[in-house]
Amino acid sequence: YGRVSPCGTYYISNNNDTTHSIAAAIGLDDWKILNSIKFNTQFYKKITGNMIYREGTIIKLPKESCSKWKLDTLIDNHVAEVKAMATCSKCHKKEQPNDTDEMLLCDGCDLEIHVSCAGLTAVPKGDWLCEKCHQVLDARRKANSPLHNSHVPRDAEGVRSLRAQLPPLPKLDSTARSLGEKAEKRFKEEVTSRRDQALSQLLENQRVLEQSSTERIATLTSSINSQTTTVERETLKYNEAKYSLCLRHGLEDWEWDISRLGTSHIKYVHNNSTRTVYKDRYRSGCAQWNRYYQKIEAFTTEVNQLPETAALNNAKDELASLPDELRQATEDAKHRPTLDEEDKRQLLLNFAKLLSEPQYA
Repeated sequence: YGRVSPCGTYYISNNNDTTHSIAAAIGLDDWKILNSIKFNTQFYKKITGNMIYREGTIIKLPKESCSKWKLDTLIDNHVAEVKAMATCSKCHKKEQPNDTDEMLLCDGCDLEIHVSCAGLTAVPKGDWLCEKCHQVLDARRKANSPLHNSHVPRDAEGVRSLRAQLPPLPKLDSTARSLGEKAEKRFKEEVTSRRDQALSQLLENQRVLEQSSTERIATLTSSINSQTTTVERETLKYNEAKYSLCLRHGLEDWEWDISRLGTSHIKYVHNNSTRTVYKDRYRSGCAQWNRYYQKIEAFTTEVNQLPETAALNNAKDELASLPDELRQATEDAKHRPTLDEEDKRQLLLNFAKLLSEPQYA
């Protein structure tokens, strides 16, 4: 998982985080709530269930809908990471992720110190020892060889280091050259074998992802068809319940029409026959009009409370997000071959670079 800001308001994603994984990490039952936050819709327009995020993407959280202990856990993990960072032994400041003043680590005692606090302008090449380790080294050299020059050698930039002055290497005989050639051959065979294994594993992973994507598209398509059928079925039930309620109130039809001088009408059933009462915008309705208008208001209230109305609205809500998810999954499948080819090219390039570089024992 990624991490949560110390105030618990924002989630900072890891690479390849998805909407579902973020919802699981923060204990959010319905990820669609993220779309109700203006900050998220302002930057990402609409968050869908299968969106994949880059590292460092910031999402504002509905704290009241999240699991408090999960948020606290992610905040504590982030605090633990900060506490685990190196602390300079001179200025006692902690290392920061984007700190321009790098932290040096003594190769003798693991002392931590900023480059500037060590009196340097850049990280020295090779091994580096702190002042205390140099004092110990100087003392040992003096004890073992009184005539030995106790000054520690310095490199071309004047930085103290442990580089030894090695004598020139002797020329290799035919046996040594033969062993070297055999070692190089074995190395190339080993690298080639590992390259083939890595390539095979990459292709298998890509095949699994492609199959998963195809299944995902098929599942979404099936869900859309099934949910569309459900909406149609619930619509029929809703219309039947609405018609039955309409008859119970003695109503048949009504229309608020302003095209004919503002005249409106209500059709109602009386003694098994349909009658109509009219009202225009220039005259107030009669007692009969007012009575049936109140029936329409009661009818509207009861329709909104019907279980068929709730079932139809739920079916429409479940169907609403599926087309967007299908479009996103189809778009991802369309671009996957290009991404797969780039991964394959990068893998082969890395192994080719490894084979071309000189190897040292």
